[in-house]
Amino acid sequence: MLLLPLIAALQAEPIAEAWVYAPTAAERAALTGVGFAEGVRDGWVRVHGTAADLDRLEAQGLALRDRRPDHRLPPPPPDAQGYRDPDAMADALARLAADHPDRAELVQLGLSREGRPVVALRLGPPGAPRWRVLGAHHGDEPPSAELALAVAEALLTDTPPFDGLLDDREVWVVPVVNPDGLAAGSRYNADDVDLNRNYGYQWSSTTFGAGPAPFSEPETRAVRTLALRSPPAAGLSLHTGETNIGYVFNYTTDDTVEEPRLIDLAAAYDDACTQPGFWVTQGAEWYVTRGDTNDWSFGVQGTLDFTVEMSTEKAPDIAALPGLLDHHMPAVAALLSTPAPLRGQVLDATSGRPLAATLQVVNETWTFDNDPITGRFARPLEPGEHQLLVSAPGYRPARVGVVITDPSEITTTSVSLRRDTLAELRPEPALLAVDAGPSAVTIPALDVLPDTLTLRRRGLDPVVVPLDDGAYTVDPAALTSGPWTLDLGDAVLPRALFIGTPDLQTRVVDVSLGADGLWVTGEGFAPGTRAFALWGPDRAPVPLPVLAETDAVLRLDPTPLPVGGTVDLWVVSNGRELAVVDLLGEPTPDTGASTVDTGGGTPDEPDVRSSPGYRGCQSTPAGPIWLLLLLIAPLRRTRCPAP
Repeated sequence: MLLLPLIAALQAEPIAEAWVYAPTAAERAALTGVGFAEGVRDGWVRVHGTAADLDRLEAQGLALRDRRPDHRLPPPPPDAQGYRDPDAMADALARLAADHPDRAELVQLGLSREGRPVVALRLGPPGAPRWRVLGAHHGDEPPSAELALAVAEALLTDTPPFDGLLDDREVWVVPVVNPDGLAAGSRYNADDVDLNRNYGYQWSSTTFGAGPAPFSEPETRAVRTLALRSPPAAGLSLHTGETNIGYVFNYTTDDTVEEPRLIDLAAAYDDACTQPGFWVTQGAEWYVTRGDTNDWSFGVQGTLDFTVEMSTEKAPDIAALPGLLDHHMPAVAALLSTPAPLRGQVLDATSGRPLAATLQVVNETWTFDNDPITGRFARPLEPGEHQLLVSAPGYRPARVGVVITDPSEITTTSVSLRRDTLAELRPEPALLAVDAGPSAVTIPALDVLPDTLTLRRRGLDPVVVPLDDGAYTVDPAALTSGPWTLDLGDAVLPRALFIGTPDLQTRVVDVSLGADGLWVTGEGFAPGTRAFALWGPDRAPVPLPVLAETDAVLRLDPTPLPVGGTVDLWVVSNGRELAVVDLLGEPTPDTGASTVDTGGGTPDEPDVRSSPGYRGCQSTPAGPIWLLLLLIAPLRRTRCPAP
């Protein structure tokens, strides 16, 4: 009997659900910080929270109905035909990639908190205008994953109305952003974090289920890593629980400069969708949220991103799925068919190499990113005369006139930026391991250093570091891993400082250059690995094709490498960004950090498993507690993968 209080303390309280009648804005304001308002229907608001949260709402005089002590989907009966689980979905993606090797690539974006892969398919020709489809941010919305998978299948098999779309489109499809939640039938991931409140734009700590910090979860970081490397022009985030399409913003009802364009695109989806009662809304006009994927994608990268709610039921009977797909497939095809007549490439005027830049059609668009590897960009734009503004750190901005005569015809614009404050200087050190602690960074070639150093990376907030005793003290634990640009005011050093990978999940152990390739040995490599070489003043990422790969060995094509000089290697694999500095001299690999557990948070987004509210997988303890957990284990819907 002495064990019972301990069992009760260790067992996580499930997240409850109810519909609360709050027809006015004032009444809905009373829900702020109390529970999670998921949607609004005829004055009723679906709310998530603890049992105590719901009790407090009733005590305030609010009417509640359909109250459930646990919001999760019930487990399916044995041998029932139902929605695919994460394993079955990953298998289906692998089969599609194997059946269509010329047009599909399987890419593992990272691992979930419980170690399940977050898997994507890249479809179509690289370098074409890019679109993105995300499903199952919420694990209790399985039709969203099924629709994403069906879209991938239709694109690859040229099934009308998707036929021919991949001739001029690159489409990234991620059916399951939240595999742990899908396995558990839960809206939340294994940390009880709502992934669609965990993105970094207008994130709020007071939002229910938002997590301890923006991008605290490995699943949202996986989507971010993909977006930073391959920013899409437009995208869909698929959900269930209502029947509408919502456009940005979700945190405010203020219009954006692209409101007319967003409404037109949403209307195209609506016109092609046969779902009864389907409607168009600005996200915040329906209900206000913070930290969602649409707002981050548009606010940070300029992606024209939409939320589609497929059905009023979260998970209708599987027999209803074919009808849902019939309602929405033509609408998805209509949105993917949107013309993107403004296309082009940004180049370094001196080297002629692609350049990562920020663009804006003056007074007509939000700022948007080009592809940092190819320099290419694409944007839906109406006919007329336009002014395109292009900028990049260390370069003189350019303003280019563009004329669109017909949105169905491509207008190609090549923009070459002239160097301004670009400098071929080397910081010391060039690689900071996460567990190194605050470290002094110097620029040996500069006799006089400015008072501040600004670390920049597209899609992330800049970090300003003051000069202290002739050096800049940089804390790698406060930065996301990968290459950072150093901005010294009169000198800009692109991608000059690498921050190491935060754990031992995926890392480099050694490199060697031989007659048959550049060999990289390590751990945790996954399908879809990319490798780049950086050198010269512009340090443009030059792809090194992956000739062969296992989880422990990469064989890269060294042909693009220069004969000599200072060259760094940048590897993106399994959601991690790795480095080998001074590849052709005295190579120093990023061997990972032992201070953060596998699957844990990145240093600037803390490992929430150390927090009191964490409910994810833990190592099995020894002694009596092990026996105790055996008693508790049947209470959980899921378990950790076998080691």
